[in-house]
Amino acid sequence: MRLIHAALLVVAFALPAAARAQQGLEDFDPAALMGEVQDVLVRTPDAQIDGLFHALHGSMRQPQEAEAICGLFDADANRGIDGLNEVAMRLSGASRQRFVDSIANVVVAGLQGQPQTYDQAAAAQALKANGARAAMLHDGFSAGLSTGASRDARCRSLGQMLDVLAQRPQPERAMVTRLLLDQGLRQIPLQ
Repeated sequence: MRLIHAALLVVAFALPAAARAQQGLEDFDPAALMGEVQDVLVRTPDAQIDGLFHALHGSMRQPQEAEAICGLFDADANRGIDGLNEVAMRLSGASRQRFVDSIANVVVAGLQGQPQTYDQAAAAQALKANGARAAMLHDGFSAGLSTGASRDARCRSLGQMLDVLAQRPQPERAMVTRLLLDQGLRQIPLQ
């Protein structure tokens, strides 16, 4: 499921990017900021986490935007701040606005909220179950996740997984999204 982690890096990055824009680069401490982002996400209710999922799902349904996001899966992709900003700039204005709105909702709700109940083992199990659903529904899904799969195959599998998750109940979608955001944040280089 590394494929989905990479895609959610696009979403997960937007929180530190907004904070970085508000402070001088000389004061920028990526590790401290990442801790703050994770704290906000822990406090964000499911409805707002689900908004992030829908922003990503909407972008992945647009071929040009999906291609930009899927570029993050390339072995030599820049998954740092600059690379993620480049991907964001390749999204349409409407998609960027969806991300901005959903991120603003996450920040406000997360700053005001209490820690949410979250079972990481249950989230991992739900992710596996949805992967199995996607494999049953879509020929080539598993092949797109294999080592050496083409960018097009990986991108197609990601879209198929997001389509399957979109059909699940909101609490399940939010739980899986929360897991993937947490794992995605851990993959952002802190340089």
